[in-house]
Amino acid sequence: MKNQITSKILKFAFAFMFILIASSCSQDDEAMDAAALAQDQINSEIAAKGAKVSTLSVVSAMVFNDPACVGVPHSFTINNDQTGPSNGINIQYEASPGVWLPLYQEAQAANAPTNFTFTFTAAGKYNLRYKMDGSTGFVTIGSITVSNCGSCTIVGEEFSGVAVSCSASREANFTFASENGVGYFKMQGGLTNFTGADAVVILYDADDNVISDGYTVTQVIQGGSSNRRITVEGALSECGSIRVNIKWDSTNSGGVITGDWSVKDGASPAVDYAAPVAGLECPN
Repeated sequence: MKNQITSKILKFAFAFMFILIASSCSQDDEAMDAAALAQDQINSEIAAKGAKVSTLSVVSAMVFNDPACVGVPHSFTINNDQTGPSNGINIQYEASPGVWLPLYQEAQAANAPTNFTFTFTAAGKYNLRYKMDGSTGFVTIGSITVSNCGSCTIVGEEFSGVAVSCSASREANFTFASENGVGYFKMQGGLTNFTGADAVVILYDADDNVISDGYTVTQVIQGGSSNRRITVEGALSECGSIRVNIKWDSTNSGGVITGDWSVKDGASPAVDYAAPVAGLECPN
């Protein structure tokens, strides 16, 4: 009888221990499942954030015809493959060396081709660049040449000179213009009966704006005299012109105030773009 009671007690004890162990294992499994679910959620959020960054792409191509025309709206097309939530685009053109101005800007660029127009107000060759949201800097696209497209009144190359003042304080202008533009020219000539310091040479464009860069101006003393030889070198864009204004002092109040002036190309031997200008003399 005693043995039967003992046997029943042992069976009950083993059964109770099994229930405790099973309960503990079930709680551990639930905790592990909860942790795994939380990690999956974290991974999903990281992946989603990573996807937003990875889709910040760039402009695959910007299509435009070259050249453009001054004063005429020119068409551009952006082929944008950026698909992220923040895909603004900023396109600029280089109006002058180091000076970039807006060409087109959009806060949310479309994935489909985007068409826009821009009107250039001056002839020249302009570099283009773009920047997408999320990128670290601008990327060069290329360049576009802007021409006057038939509105030019210059025929071929034209070269002229005019005496402004023939007193002891002298002044003269020499103007060179080109219909199709030239990649290089050298304008050169002398000043007679020269005295005092170097001549003051100022360059002007067709709109009488002072030209501050892009050209080289030199002057040297000719032989054993005090006369000066002035040289201006540079290039002209299509339908472009340059006026060289010269002021200097002289010991003579009349007569011919300059030597012959010419404008030549860079060939060897150099070839005249236009007929030379004979020595200038003020009208009576």
